[in-house]
Amino acid sequence: MKREPIMTLAVVILASSFLALSNCGGDGGRRQSSVAQPTTGLAITTDELYAAYAANTVAADERFKGKVLAISGTVQGVAKYGKGSAINLLPSSGKGVVQCYFEESENQAVARLTRGQQVTVKGRCDQFFEDTVLVYDCLLQ
Repeated sequence: MKREPIMTLAVVILASSFLALSNCGGDGGRRQSSVAQPTTGLAITTDELYAAYAANTVAADERFKGKVLAISGTVQGVAKYGKGSAINLLPSSGKGVVQCYFEESENQAVARLTRGQQVTVKGRCDQFFEDTVLVYDCLLQ
């Protein structure tokens, strides 16, 4: 008889856990569109994006965080990042950087970039950290 309340509690906990996980979909309940979809993303320059974050991080997050952007700028550097790669786009002010992270499938395209080259990168804006705007899931346009 004593096992019955414990079993009931275990079933309730398991059912609650299952429902919570199935509603989240593994992404915290937020559904985000793929960067690879044919939409162009919000067009913005490196200067505009960095200036918005430098002026007011909270307002810039409201406007850009989690959104797909098409960022135009000048390549400052190219680096390996895990299996993927990353590029730094330098604002014309010389202050700060927009750092764009690419998956491994983009490495060949990124390898052809050179310092000083003008590019447009489509990616999902993530955050402003230590004078750097971080952009993930990037593709070269």
